[in-house]
Amino acid sequence: MHKKSNKNNKEKAKNKKDNFQQGSRLTKQDWENLARKEPGRLENSSIFCVQTKTAQKIVVGQEKGPAGFYKFAGKISQMFHGMVGGDPFAEYYLAITYKHLIMAIEKLEALREEYEEKINKMEGMNLVAYTSDKPKGYQIKSKNRYIGLCVRTILLYDQLARTLYVGQDLFILKEEEVQEALRQTRLEIRRALNAPFCWYYTGVTRYDVRHNTSKAKMAYESMKITLSSQILTGTFKVPLISVEKMQQIREQQKQREAIQQQEQQQQERD
Repeated sequence: MHKKSNKNNKEKAKNKKDNFQQGSRLTKQDWENLARKEPGRLENSSIFCVQTKTAQKIVVGQEKGPAGFYKFAGKISQMFHGMVGGDPFAEYYLAITYKHLIMAIEKLEALREEYEEKINKMEGMNLVAYTSDKPKGYQIKSKNRYIGLCVRTILLYDQLARTLYVGQDLFILKEEEVQEALRQTRLEIRRALNAPFCWYYTGVTRYDVRHNTSKAKMAYESMKITLSSQILTGTFKVPLISVEKMQQIREQQKQREAIQQQEQQQQERD
């Protein structure tokens, strides 16, 4: 039994030595190739918290009604993939969504500043917004910047609501004034969250639009919009995408268009 154990140990030692020797046989080129290998995809486990019920309603949304945060996030991801695939209508609606989110943020920041100043004008008053003893956390499952901008919008709304409620309870602000401010900003946010749902997946590409294919006709019929010359020529800078990333996307689109053109020419010959 003891001899067998020694034999097994010798074999393990030999295998370990052989593996080490094999690993050490890497050439200089092998090491350079390993060094150039890119890191894996970045992942995220961030959580954002809302402290008011009115902000929570925006996050949750309605099954048959205004989109909530997660429905928005899912649609934005689809639209982003469509844009990468060469869909010019997706580029248009990404820009529209960005515009509405920025408009909502600007309105929220302006109102918060206005009402904080109004409350603090009272002598001896130093505003501290309400905070929840049990805030509700929601996970951010994507690193898409449109989703990040949406989170910022919701958190600004949550902060505005907590500020207004303090002013109302201290009899500095009237209830009707508070509700109207929240209603206006809620409409702005809803408009931004619903914007992506005006886009429909059709599989259309910029090549289809230039050649007025059946996919292009279907896309125009579904969305009924006019595309700018920049979008049609592929020179439009989609908001929230870096210049480097945009260049990579455009290069991929050109390669796909070349393949699509070859396939179309083959069909015409057949």
